Amino acid sequence: MRQCSFCHKEVPEDSAFCPFCGRKQDEQVTCPHCGVKNRAGSHFCSRCGYAFKVNPEGASTRPGNETNKKWLAVILAAASHFPGDSKE
Repeated sequence: MRQCSFCHKEVPEDSAFCPFCGRKQDEQVTCPHCGVKNRAGSHFCSRCGYAFKVNPEGASTRPGNETNKKWLAVILAAASHFPGDSKE
């Protein structure tokens, strides 16, 4: 058995497609930084080390950007509700 490149569930060695998510097992992801083809599901580019994040549709994106922006907005909103050291 081996792991699916996308959903990481165990699939038979001879499977061309994952029986759980239906994705073809020999698909590749092209690194947007250096252009090298990497195995689908890779977390990092094998040539330049670019960090991949593969979303359910298979498009690779930089990890954490949207999540970090959302948390920053939450923290800034919460901080604006606390009284500061005002000298009145």
